[in-house]
Order: sequence, then structure tokens, then C-alpha cells
Amino acid sequence: MKKSSSVLLLLLLLHLFLAGCSGQKADNPEALSNLLDNTVQMTNKAIEMKDIKLARTIWEQISEYGIKAKELGRNDLSESLGQLASTYVYLIDYIHTGREEQLTLFRENFQRAVDHLKEIIKEPGKTKR
Repeated sequence: MKKSSSVLLLLLLLHLFLAGCSGQKADNPEALSNLLDNTVQMTNKAIEMKDIKLARTIWEQISEYGIKAKELGRNDLSESLGQLASTYVYLIDYIHTGREEQLTLFRENFQRAVDHLKEIIKEPGKTKR
């Protein structure tokens, strides 16, 4: 029951993330920052619980949001979200195999992607890679 509650909470948060970032909210740094923080929390929960289904759901939602950002003309945000989504390959592999080096790779790449995304949220269009 606890697992299904967590999945439902994640789906609600990610739905809010997608809905909240459409249109005008795609340029609202505070809303995007809060939604990113929620995504990080749910990712940590997926790691803690070793919940592959939850990790895949987060990955899918981030990918979908990247597509939505591109449709809204936010290429910088879209590319950064794509980088964030790509880190989940390591997390899925870690949960599936239990190999700690995959978790280490995930954490390093995930943090780098989150930091870059935070830069974009603060100053859209002004970050360089």
C-alpha cells in the first residue's frame, strides 16, 4: 500500500509539473524550481525504495516535459530536461542489477543535470554548456 501511495503521489506531482509548466508557467522560475525540487525528492524515494517502476515513471514524465518545452519554444529548457532524463539510464540499471557504480554514475550525472537546469530556470537563454 505504501508503494502505491508513493506512485500516486509521484504521478500527481509530475502531473502538476507538466500542467504547471505549460504556457505562462514555463517562464515562472519559482514554479519551475519548486517542481524540480519535487522531482528530485521523488527520485530519491525511487532510489531508497529501489522502485524501478517509479524511476521509469519519473524518466517518462521528464522526457514528456522536455517535448512540451520544445513545443513552447523553450529549446534551452528542452535540452536541459533531455540531459536530465538521460541520467535515468544509470538509475534503472542500478535498480535492475544492484551495481553500485551505476548509482554513482547516476548521482554524478543527475546532479550536474539538475544544476544546469537550475541555471536555466534562473536565467532562461543565458546559460552556456
